[in-house]
Amino acid sequence: LPPLCRGALVSLVYNRGTRMTGDSRREMKAIRDHIAAGALDSVAAEFESMKRLWPNSKGLRRRRDKEAAMWREGLAAVA
Repeated sequence: LPPLCRGALVSLVYNRGTRMTGDSRREMKAIRDHIAAGALDSVAAEFESMKRLWPNSKGLRRRRDKEAAMWREGLAAVA
């Protein structure tokens, strides 16, 4: 993975942990599966989809948007 994509994943796991069970981890499981399948273009949308978990927390929603932007920028750098 490009460095910015790895950075987005590190941020996500650092802030949310590695657990993959339960509905609150739906997008994290999808990210894992997209990466394994080579569907890297699908990952950024999963970061954004996680915002459903924090409807009233601008800071957490902004963090997920920044991670999605990092992911897209990382992919664009190698395209």
